[in-house]
Amino acid sequence: RRGIEDLAARLGPEGWSLYALLMNTDPDLVQAWIDRLPPAARQQLESLSLRNFDLSHLSGRLILIHGREDTMIPYTESLALKAAVKNAEVFIIDGFSHIDPSKVGPDGRQSLIDAVQAVLRRRK
Repeated sequence: RRGIEDLAARLGPEGWSLYALLMNTDPDLVQAWIDRLPPAARQQLESLSLRNFDLSHLSGRLILIHGREDTMIPYTESLALKAAVKNAEVFIIDGFSHIDPSKVGPDGRQSLIDAVQAVLRRRK
């Protein structure tokens, strides 16, 4: 990690904004860091967002599992996807994230068990 910090110190403002977004650990700051990205980078991220697509025709077997502490993709994205797709289920897991799933406590483990049971119910 020390080598990354050495490289980051030499970044210009645009590179620094991307680095800061990627290294961010506070979900509440994600949008602020996205807003600081260069326009082309913001446009690229926006093109990846499902909120730009009409998903109302989708239905069926969508089960979303998302960590509340996820710093790369805010859990609110899964909530928005659930709202856009009929019969989708969402499980927001405390302590879970794409980056570090090791902080899942008892409540988070129970939510993961609930999610697995939902998958098994759908398989029947």
